[in-house]
Parts: sequence; structure tokens; C-alpha cells
Amino acid sequence: MSAKERTLPAVCHDGRSGLPRVAAVGSCPICEARDSTLLFRSPDHLCRVPGEFTYRRCRQCRTVFQDPQVVAEDIPLCYPDGYYTHASQEGGVATQDDQRTVGRRLGWLRDGLRGAIVRAVREPRQQEWLRGPGAALASVRGLRERTFFGLLDELIPRRPGVVRALDVGCGAGGLMVTLALAGWAVEGLDLDPIAAGIARRTSRAKVTVGDLLTADLPEGAFHLVVLGHVFEHLADPHAALRRISRLLASGGKAVLIYPNPEGLGARLFGDLWAGWEPPRHLVIPPAEALRLAAVRNGLQVMSDRTANRHFGGFSWRVDHVGEAAQPGPIRELVSWLAADVFLKCVSDPLRWLGVNMGEEVVLALTKAED
Repeated sequence: MSAKERTLPAVCHDGRSGLPRVAAVGSCPICEARDSTLLFRSPDHLCRVPGEFTYRRCRQCRTVFQDPQVVAEDIPLCYPDGYYTHASQEGGVATQDDQRTVGRRLGWLRDGLRGAIVRAVREPRQQEWLRGPGAALASVRGLRERTFFGLLDELIPRRPGVVRALDVGCGAGGLMVTLALAGWAVEGLDLDPIAAGIARRTSRAKVTVGDLLTADLPEGAFHLVVLGHVFEHLADPHAALRRISRLLASGGKAVLIYPNPEGLGARLFGDLWAGWEPPRHLVIPPAEALRLAAVRNGLQVMSDRTANRHFGGFSWRVDHVGEAAQPGPIRELVSWLAADVFLKCVSDPLRWLGVNMGEEVVLALTKAED
């Protein structure tokens, strides 16, 4: 995929959104410290929602948060009709038929290896002689992720039988389809009825319209609750973590994927970084701060790392400069810099060296078994 194809989505302002009202927060939404510094003020570069929005960084836990914050009643004004979650995934997502290898050269071998890896991952207690080469192959994270249709390793089902997953903020349902292919019995949840309708058609699964805190969902029922670039949109992180804990079955896992405020993009590009996305992103904690908050709310930490997946370009402004420039080497360079491929190329080697400066935090939490 070229840099031009990977640049940011078109501006989605529909010309009808009003100016959202804001109210002072005053303290860090994660650690509740009242000592913070001004980080930046910025307009909405993506959807052109009117206004300028202020973000502060907590001096204690380094969480970045919007203050003053858009009031709950006006949050819908921050999501115009053209927002990307409305985009239909139909015809653009993987299906079981797409994964068939019958008729392909050595397709039988590929299918056999995939089956061996799946069995080794989902039935780890089977006798060693039955696991065969699958056990060795399944020990490589990259092979596991490829086998399970490109899912992050934390989202792969690791137990036999029926396992239920809830995709919170499912949007148009693309991740739901992949989770189902991997073996989850998946459901979705989204505030947006338009996106939820698309997700139902895309995934052919149940999708509830509602808020994480109040939606009518069965508690203690899900082996996986995933929030893919959703947690940063929530105004009350502690209430969200408590609700996630209640939704999880005993031994279940929650996976939170969100922009890394300590990542390379945030450090290099300041307020131009796309991970801030004012005014829709409200609270963006570093991994360590969220780990402590999770424990405080009854969850145990399994792992945390950074990644560079499912994330767009880092700078709306740089992208606009690239579009405005005359065709030539400068425009090509700026367009490449405006795509996430640049930060991936730079930060991936750092992550391999143990420096977690990727664009996303991937935090896996669990609910203790009864």
C-alpha cells in the first residue's frame, strides 16, 4: 500500500454540528491528583467540530486528559455524520471462504499447519504426542497471529469449547468478523445506531446499541471484552473498568488498545499527533497509570506492550501540507511522513530492543477465577 493510500481519512465535517459545551475537570481522571500542566490547545483537525480544546498532563501519573471537558450531553456533537465508524465494512472484510486454500499450491500443507497451531493454542492440555509440530509453531507469536487471521496475540482464544467475546465500540463490525473467524462467539456494543446497524449486517451477530456503563448486557458472561481505540473516548475510566470486570466471566480477559501518550509519535510531533484527536479523545493514560487503575478496580494485569497496528497517520496538519504542496519529492516525503508507516519503521526496531514507544498501548487484564 502506498503512502498516499495510507494517509488520513477525508475531513468529515457535515456543516451542521454546533459548538460543544465544556466543563472544568480539575483533577486527573486516573489518579485524581490536582497538579497538572498545560500540554496543548488544538482545534479538531479531523472533523472540524467548532472550538478549541485544551489538554493537560498530570504531574503524578502523566495521564493526558481534556480539561475543560466536553459535557456528556454534547458529546454527540463531536461525531458528525461522516465519522469513520459509519463507513460500511460490507464487502471489505474477510470471510471463511477467503481463507480457503483448496486448489492453491500446497494449500493442504498450509491448512494442516494452521489446524495444528489452532489445536495447540486452544487445547494446550492435550497429550504432547498429539500436539506434534503445532506446539513448536504455536510458540512463535507472529505465526499465532497469522494463523488467527491477523488478530493481536492478546485477542486469540485460548480455551476449547464455546467462548464469548464482546467488542465494545464495535463501529461497523470489522473486528467482530475477524473475532468470529478466530473462534469467538462474538457480540458488539456501540453508542451509534448507524454504526451498530452496519455491524449487524457485516457480522451477522448481535449488536447492542448503548453505553458501556448502562447497556443491557449479561454480566459474568464474556471470556473476552475488547476495547479497540475506545477507552480514550470514555469520560470515567474507573467506572468503565468496574463495568468491564462485572461483564467478564471468571478467568476472562479484557484487552484495551488505545493511543500511547508516551509513544514516539506523541514525543516527536506534540499537538500534531493524531492520537490526541481532539475533541473526541478525553482521557489517555500511560500504560503504568492504567495498570494501577485496573488493579484498583478489581482486575489483574496480565501483560502490557506497545504495537503499531490499526492506527492512522500521526498528523492531520502535516497531511494537509502534503496535499497543498506541488507534486514532487517534497510532497512525496511529507505524504510518507503523514502515514503511520513512518512511525512503524522507526518505532518497531525500538520495540524489539525493549523500548515500548509504539503508537498503541495493548493492555491485557483478567478477572481472577472464582
